[in-house]
Order: sequence, then structure tokens, then C-alpha cells
Amino acid sequence: MKTFILFMGLTTAAAFGASSQALVYRYDASGNRIKRELENPGQVGSPAAPQSVSASTAEIALDADTATVKLSEPATVAKEPFRVEVYPNPTEGLVEIELPDLKKGEKGRIRIYSLQGATVYEKQSVQNRQSADISHCMPGIYALYVTVNNKTVMRTIIKL
Repeated sequence: MKTFILFMGLTTAAAFGASSQALVYRYDASGNRIKRELENPGQVGSPAAPQSVSASTAEIALDADTATVKLSEPATVAKEPFRVEVYPNPTEGLVEIELPDLKKGEKGRIRIYSLQGATVYEKQSVQNRQSADISHCMPGIYALYVTVNNKTVMRTIIKL
């Protein structure tokens, strides 16, 4: 098994917390990722998969069948500031957007863009639940941006 060390200069957002944690990716011979896990010796169970990761070093191990990439500290995991639930997705037009973490009195802003950058839906002062009608849009992929307290979460909507 060959091992390579790869140095990356990426920004950090939030520390893992424990010094022995590492994010491990496993790939098959075709280059398809087959597994992603947070490695934390001594911890029972597996934590939820991170949303985005950055690291200063990565260890890459290659053998005949698989490649393993291990991102080790100082690594970071950035969590989304609030949850956004979108359903049904894919949709034929009407999509429900829920913000279950929104506190009473907080309001958000919803924007849906086509891949060409055109705004196809926008709504200010959204509370916990909002319906968005994109039935007038062509079938394709759309980007949903939800902003609350100057923090934004992005989701993808597929229009059938």
C-alpha cells in the first residue's frame, strides 16, 4: 500500500473539538466515493455526516481495489446555521419549505434561482412554513436560498 501526504491551504470554520478525529473517504477503482465516515478512536457510534469540511493535511492510501483519503487535523466541520426542509423534491410545481429551527418572531427570506441566475421566486418575511409555486418554470434544477439573520442555507430543487 502506498501512502502520500497532501498539503492543502483551506480556511477553517469550526474545530472538530477532539484532537484524534479525522474524516475518512473511501473510493473504488473507478474513482467513485463508496464511503465517508468520521473516525474518532474511543467513540462509540458514528456521528452525523458533516456538511462541509476543510483540512490542512490529507493522507491518501492506494491499493489495487480502493483508495482511502484521510483528512486529519487541523480539520474543521462547518454546520448549517439552521435546518431547511424542502418537499416534495422532485416536484411538479408546488414545493413546501419548512424552517423548523426558526424561533417565534424570527422571519426569513426565500429566493429560488434558475441555473442561469434568473430569480423565479422570492418571498420576504417568511415564518416557519412557506409554499412556493414554481409550476411556471421549465423542468430542471433550481437553487433555493433561505436567509435568516444574515445567514444563508442553500438547497437544490428538481422541477419535473
